[in-house]
Amino acid sequence: MDSILNLLKTLELDSTIFIQFGIFLLAYLPIKLLVFKPYFEAYKERLRRTEGNQQDSESFLKEANELKEKLEVRTREVNAEYKTIYDTGRNAALKEQEGILSTARSKAKTEMDSARENIAQQFESAKKQIQSDVADMGEIIVGKMMQ
Repeated sequence: MDSILNLLKTLELDSTIFIQFGIFLLAYLPIKLLVFKPYFEAYKERLRRTEGNQQDSESFLKEANELKEKLEVRTREVNAEYKTIYDTGRNAALKEQEGILSTARSKAKTEMDSARENIAQQFESAKKQIQSDVADMGEIIVGKMMQ
C-alpha cells in the first residue's frame, strides 16, 4: 500500500482521489442505466434491422429479376404466337385478294373482248352503210350532173 501512496504522491494525487472516484461511480451508474444502455440497445436494434433490410432487399431484387426474366420469356412467346396468327391471317387475306383480283381481271377481260367485238361489228356495219351510201350518192351526183 505504501508503494501505491508513493506512486500517487509522485503523480501529485492526494487522498481525495478515492472520493472523486466514488463520486464518479455514483454519477456513472445512473448515466449508464439512463443513457448508455438505451443508446447501445437502439444501436444494436438499428444494426439488426439494417442487416435484415439489406437481406430482404437483396432477396426482393433477386425475385424481381427472376420475375422480369419470366416476363420477358412470356412476352417473347406471346409475340411469336401473335406473329404466327398475324402471318396466317395475312396469307389467307392475300390469297383471297389474289382470287378476287383474278376473277375481276378475267371478268374485265371478257367484257373488254365483248366490247371490242361489238365495236368491230358496229364499225363493219357502219363501213358497209357508208359504202352503200357512197354508191347511192355517187349515182345521185352522176344523175344530177347529167341533167
